[in-house]
Amino acid sequence: MCAVLEDAFECFYSAKDPMLAAEAKRWFFSDPAPAPFSFVSLCEALGLDAKDIRRRLSHGLPIRLDGAVKIKQGVPPRTAKAPASLSRRPFAAGRPAPPAGK
Repeated sequence: MCAVLEDAFECFYSAKDPMLAAEAKRWFFSDPAPAPFSFVSLCEALGLDAKDIRRRLSHGLPIRLDGAVKIKQGVPPRTAKAPASLSRRPFAAGRPAPPAGK
């Protein structure tokens, strides 16, 4: 989810294609019906303050997801736990991992 936001910030601030920059601006400032990857949905899932981000964007202020964005007051970021079946080590000790890319 962070990668989606980071890409949108990159497009908004430094896209060489004006249509790409305009698309990023529309994505940040529109409020479409709830969709999994809408700006507001991503902010809610990550516990970020969408209004603060929009304010910063509209004033041309830089935004970084590594702490510069204000966390929504009183709302902890959502965290997900891996199912128990995925939390085990995939390879037993002493067994080599498969080659990269396979």
